[in-house]
Formats: sequence, C-alpha cells, structure tokens
Amino acid sequence: MIDRRIRLRPKDAARDYVYGDLGDTKNPTILSFLRSTNGMVWNYTPIISESRQVNYETEQPVHSNSSYNNYKCTSNTNFTIQGDFYANTAAEGMYLLSCLHFIRSVSLMDFGRKAAANQVENRAVVGAPPPILLLSGYGRYMYNDIPVILKSYTINLANDVSYIQVPVNTSSDTYDFTDKGTRTFFQQLRSTGFMNAENEVWVPQKVSVTLQMEEQPTSDFMTKKFNLNDYKTGKLLRKGGFI
Repeated sequence: MIDRRIRLRPKDAARDYVYGDLGDTKNPTILSFLRSTNGMVWNYTPIISESRQVNYETEQPVHSNSSYNNYKCTSNTNFTIQGDFYANTAAEGMYLLSCLHFIRSVSLMDFGRKAAANQVENRAVVGAPPPILLLSGYGRYMYNDIPVILKSYTINLANDVSYIQVPVNTSSDTYDFTDKGTRTFFQQLRSTGFMNAENEVWVPQKVSVTLQMEEQPTSDFMTKKFNLNDYKTGKLLRKGGFI
C-alpha cells in the first residue's frame, strides 16, 4: 500500500544539507530520524486549509451604473496545516523531537562567520535562504510534491499532559535510534541513577503544531512548463510542481 499521509520533506538534492548529516548513517544527527519516513509525516490526520486569491483591478467609469473588473493575477496557494503529534514511547518521543527541530531548522537561513569559515559542500551554503520544501499527501490530484516555503509556525506545548524522556545521548554527538540503543540508554540510567544534564530532554505526550506555508513555483516552471490545458487534464500534476 502506498503511503499517502501528509508529508513535508526537502528536495532530494538538498536532503544531506537540510538534515545536516551528509548522508552518513554511522554518524546521524537528530534530523536523521526523519529519513526513515522520507521527511516529516503527520501520523494523525491534520486539518488542512487551502486558499488562493484571484486578483482583479476595478475600473469605475464616471457617470456609470457599473464598474468593470480586469484580471490582474492569481496568487500562490497558501496552506495552513494544523495537527497533533503524540509521543507515548521513547521512539515516538524521538520522532516528535526531530519534527520540532526540523520545523525550527527550515525557518532559518545559513548565516554567520563560522559557516563561512567552515563551508563544506552539502553542509554549509553561506547566505542560503530557508529551503524550499515539498508538500505531498492523498495522491496525485491532491498534493503531489508541491514546492512550498514555510512562512510561520506555532508549536503549543500543553500543560495538561504528561512529559516523557527522550533517549538523547550528547556524549558523542550521535544518536542511536534502534530499539537496542534505546534499551541501553535507559538501562544505564537506571543502573547509575545519574545523567548528563544535556541528556535531560523531555517532550509532552501531545503537541499541537500549526504551519503556514505558501506555494513557491519557479519562474522556469511557470514560463516553460505550465500549460493550462495540461493542468485541466491532470497531466501537469503527474510530477508535482503546481496545484
């Protein structure tokens, strides 16, 4: 069965840059956890609002009983996705933490002297704006890898739910997401009764997340590939790129 859940992910060529791990499975980052689901996935169906404006300029002739609207442009599609994430196990807690860190990371540009001094291909691209992401879900005629930019987000941490500990180990700056690694983490905690303060990471069992995004087609796509008849027949939706 094809996975048709709502998914937000980086473009294929930008995955190593966005996740910050250079594709190194032996030294994963906290964002590497999202590789297993090919991006951030809403495991519980979110509320999606889709809106678009059709803009007209109005002419109002003098001594006339009517005005006339001249088409100006159609705006990009705007999306609001509101959904809940749950964490009832250590693995779900790690996934939730990865999703939150992903949202925060893709809202920032690559900036600073340190990035300029240590620029590494696919890890630091000095001056790069936040990445264009791909929104997909529910199949071809719904959301088929629509290029979007994240414009705002809201994360609500509830005060009426329990919080669970996430098995983060900062001693080596790597993360073991396996069941064995998770068991070892908590076994060591129980046996020693002590934990590095940096590893004291907790997440609520329920987090509400709202994302505001806008479609971001390229000028090359619109001038060279867009065709209204292909859009009407669904041909243009086959490989995504527009809605």
